Amino acid sequence: MYIDDVVDSIVLTLDAEHAQQAAYNVGSGVATSVLEVAQTLKRIYGAPGELKVTGDFRLGDIRHNFADVSKIRNELGFQASVSFRDGATRFCDWVRSQTIEDAGYERSVAEMRARGLMN
Repeated sequence: MYIDDVVDSIVLTLDAEHAQQAAYNVGSGVATSVLEVAQTLKRIYGAPGELKVTGDFRLGDIRHNFADVSKIRNELGFQASVSFRDGATRFCDWVRSQTIEDAGYERSVAEMRARGLMN
């Protein structure tokens, strides 16, 4: 779910006095598979290679789940306005615009080794 929609849902609940003590599911209400997420990101970034679905899963994993947004829609009129694809594209465009800073990973590993905290 795109951040603008999350903010809109929060503003709706803050503006509706009866909603301030209620709990709402916030989401698009549209099921999006992990494969669709991966395919979308692959397309946006122009990543090479194929995606492989193994079918493996851990016992107890939730296989299918998405937000039931009927309460927030019915009580506050909330409906997400940004599709997953549009939101992902906007987010990835923002990510591309960010300056990549040195995270200091190599320096931290060297320091841990020097202190005998790593092999």
